[in-house]
Amino acid sequence: MKKFLYIPMMLMAACVCFSSCSDDDDNGTVMNQESPATVAEATYNGTWTKTLVGTKNSETSTGSVVVSKITDNTIILNMNGTSFPLTKDNELNCNCNANIQWASYGLSFFNKYAKNKLEYGFNGTIIDGKINFEYDQKIYVGRKLYKYRFAFEGTK
Repeated sequence: MKKFLYIPMMLMAACVCFSSCSDDDDNGTVMNQESPATVAEATYNGTWTKTLVGTKNSETSTGSVVVSKITDNTIILNMNGTSFPLTKDNELNCNCNANIQWASYGLSFFNKYAKNKLEYGFNGTIIDGKINFEYDQKIYVGRKLYKYRFAFEGTK
């Protein structure tokens, strides 16, 4: 009886051992041959929007963001040209590093380190020459704390 059970078990094991997955090699084709930082490098002109979180109160201003390559996967964003402050120090010019990578829809960049020049983490995308990113910032006015969302939308 034991031999009778061993034979079907051996056949099942043999079938499993010789099965394999389909060939999914891309035959050496590379989807994006340029580094993400090289593709993103440009001056983007557009609109800054400052919104008080939880309300519809917002103000807009024209401005620009200059994206420069540091390494293949690191960029620096130079944000400037707004009529309202971007940082707690009321500086209109601000530089921040960001990591950048390819995503299925285009480029994705981020800086989750809250000790950058903005003092808050941010993330964004670059899709077909259009940049979008935002960050939140808490600002004291007197003893009252307000949370604002700053967003930028622009094109090359």
